[in-house]
Amino acid sequence: MRIEQLEYLLEIAKANSFSSASENLYLTPQSLSRSVSKMENELGFKLFERSSQGVRFTEYGEIFLRSAHKIVWEYRRTLQEIQEKRYTADELSGELIIYTNPYFELERLPSVLEKFCAENPKIKVTVIERDPQGIYQWLQRAEQEGNRLPYLGIVLVPESREDFFDGLGKDNTLHFETLEIKPYYVYVGKEAPLAKKNELSIKELLEYPFVIFSSSEGNMTPLRFIAEQYGALNIIFTTSSITLWLNAISSGVGVGLFQDISSYMVKQNKLDMSSIAKIKLKEDIHAVSGCLYSLASGEVHHLIKVFMSYLTMIN
Repeated sequence: MRIEQLEYLLEIAKANSFSSASENLYLTPQSLSRSVSKMENELGFKLFERSSQGVRFTEYGEIFLRSAHKIVWEYRRTLQEIQEKRYTADELSGELIIYTNPYFELERLPSVLEKFCAENPKIKVTVIERDPQGIYQWLQRAEQEGNRLPYLGIVLVPESREDFFDGLGKDNTLHFETLEIKPYYVYVGKEAPLAKKNELSIKELLEYPFVIFSSSEGNMTPLRFIAEQYGALNIIFTTSSITLWLNAISSGVGVGLFQDISSYMVKQNKLDMSSIAKIKLKEDIHAVSGCLYSLASGEVHHLIKVFMSYLTMIN
């Protein structure tokens, strides 16, 4: 059993709602359900019951929940104590270079950067936006050239290929670590005939033109996986502007396929979704945001470790 599973359990108890807990944890309900089932199988008893009124912990579940609180609290306190001793303000200095996909794909990244820079003023942070292929190639080149600067990639890959980067080469020492999993949806204009549908299949969508956000979407991303599995997409318009992408969809230029755009994304980026309909996909397709970094030296660079601790702590 992992600490993160106990943290999932605490969030379920706090939210008193399975769906709310999965949203707060940046997990799909299916992923959270699988994690809970693994815990229950390992423990040998049911932790809680779900109903329309919320979540009700069983007698054994309540006992285990109290222990989970203590374990997670002690774990976090210990990590904080070690971090404070190991990395003083003077030690935490240098440069951290972060390569990322379009910033809103990992919606909590801006707040993480703000907190990290405020608490670590001696670290120079550079954020460069590139597509997943470019991020991978740059990290691999830096590794081959023996560059030991802390380079961190934040990328988007298909859920069914979480080991996508790890399997790219026998001698590859780049490591991919999952941060969050979000479902893909179909986006169409509210006046379009498809807007009346409750759900759509990939096969149905192949009959329509696609509007793609970011020129990288057909490369090392979930859309590449979709094209390989179901057939080529009829892409008629590509843009790196989220506003133009939404405008093209609302005006009927084509349909869009993208991960779930949350209310947080809409607010942070001042997006107008009033003329856009979001439709569920019949296929269970998700996008995985994660960190990509080198293990060539046998361990993760300490600045990357610290930054990733911020990514996992801030929700």
